Amino acid sequence: MTGSLQCADALLETRHLGKTYVQRRPFSRSEFVVPALDDVHLCVPRGKTLALVGESGAGKSTLARCLALLEKPSSGEIYFDGENVWSLRKRELFSIRRMIQFVFQDPTSALNPRMTANEIISEPLVIHGLGTAAEQRKKVGDLMEQVGLRPAWAEMRPLEFSGGQRQRLAIARALALDPGLLILDEALSSLDAKNQDLILQLLADLQAARSLTYIHVCHELSLVRRFAVEVAVLRDGKIVESGPAIELFLRPQHPYTRELLAAMPSLETIHAERFAGEFA
Repeated sequence: MTGSLQCADALLETRHLGKTYVQRRPFSRSEFVVPALDDVHLCVPRGKTLALVGESGAGKSTLARCLALLEKPSSGEIYFDGENVWSLRKRELFSIRRMIQFVFQDPTSALNPRMTANEIISEPLVIHGLGTAAEQRKKVGDLMEQVGLRPAWAEMRPLEFSGGQRQRLAIARALALDPGLLILDEALSSLDAKNQDLILQLLADLQAARSLTYIHVCHELSLVRRFAVEVAVLRDGKIVESGPAIELFLRPQHPYTRELLAAMPSLETIHAERFAGEFA
C-alpha cells in the first residue's frame, strides 16, 4: 500500500509531479527555492472519493491547486481522462478546465458578496457562453434545488445565507459546468458538526446522481474515515502512503501515518462529541 495508487481506471493521474516556489530573503533580496511538492505519483479513481491528508504545510493545498489547473507544476505531468493536460493547446486546456471545479474552504471569502445567488451560480455559464439568459436562470433554479436551496432565494446575496447554505451555494456554482471532478479544499472545516453531516450527505447524493469524482483535502481523519474510498498521505510535499481507506485505517504501513492515526480521537469520543447536544 505504501507508495502510489494503482491507476486501473483513473480519471486523473500525476507522474513525477513537482512544485517549487522562488522567494527572496528580506534583507539581501537574494533568491532561494522552496520545494512544495516532490515526485508526486497519484491516481484518482473515476467516480470515487480520494482524500489528501497530512499536517499543515504538508503540501495538500498546493497539490490541490495543481490538480485543479490553477497552478502549473514545476515538473512532471498531469493526465485528465488520459490527456496530458499541459501538452494541450490553449483551447483544449480551456475545455479540460471546465471539467475540474474547485470548492474553497471558506465560502464567505470565495463568493462575491455583491452578487446575487443567481449571478454567482450562472457566472461560469456566462463566461463560457453557454445558454440563453432564460436557460441559465432555469439551470440556476435546478442547481439550487439539487443542493438543497430554494430557487426563490436566487436574488439573495451570500451574507443573507447561513454558513452551511453558503457552502451549498459554492457547490452549486461548481456544478454549473457539469464537471466530472470536484476538488474540495478543506470544504468542511468551517462548518459545525451538524452542517458537516448535511454537506457530506449532499455530496454523496450528488456523486451517486452525477457519477462525480471527488478529491477532498482534509486534515481531520475522523471525517476522512466517513467518506473516503482512497487516501493519500502527504508529508513534506511527498506521498508517503496511499491506498484504500479501509486498509490504511486498519493496517497503516508508514510511521507518519501511524502517528496521524494515533492522534485521532476514538470513534466513541467522536460520536459522544458529535451528538452530545442532542441529548442534553
